[in-house]
Amino acid sequence: MGEIRITGGEFRGRIIRFPDEISLRPLTSFIRKAVFDSIDVEGVEILDLFAGSGSFGIEALSRGAKRVVFVEKSKKLSDAILKNLHALGIKSCKVVNQDVMSFLKSRSGREKYDIVFCDPPFSMNFDKDFFPLVKNFTRKYFILRRQKGKEIGDEKMLSEFFPYYKKRIYSDSVVFFAFERE
Repeated sequence: MGEIRITGGEFRGRIIRFPDEISLRPLTSFIRKAVFDSIDVEGVEILDLFAGSGSFGIEALSRGAKRVVFVEKSKKLSDAILKNLHALGIKSCKVVNQDVMSFLKSRSGREKYDIVFCDPPFSMNFDKDFFPLVKNFTRKYFILRRQKGKEIGDEKMLSEFFPYYKKRIYSDSVVFFAFERE
């Protein structure tokens, strides 16, 4: 069983647990802290795509986010997110056990979120429809984590749909903070 410690807010210091999955590489506390130092999540609604352990969304809730929708296709990981939310007494969430592209296509244009966070497997290549679809869900920020050195193609596609973005490098990861306008 893997464990992650919440770094800030109401649940600071609390542990969330998740099943060991071979392809899971949870967002480190260093990167989570850096991301949350860069954005204000107080009162916002968040869509957490490729939620994995749920650490990003749970950290956001701990720091004052109003609501998070977690999308994770692994049933074991979706169940673990639900267990962690229950253990923390969090009710303002929804966990969707579905493939991300299926989720985006089935709900396109019907839902908007202040922040869309996306942390797909580093080996994943994006479908050509991914960025236009995700843009339809984004009110303020689209935050994307990719592997350092392999993000060039993603950056080119991202810039077509989000003309304004910042790129930050943390260890083996590149995090893009994309937004509609400056």
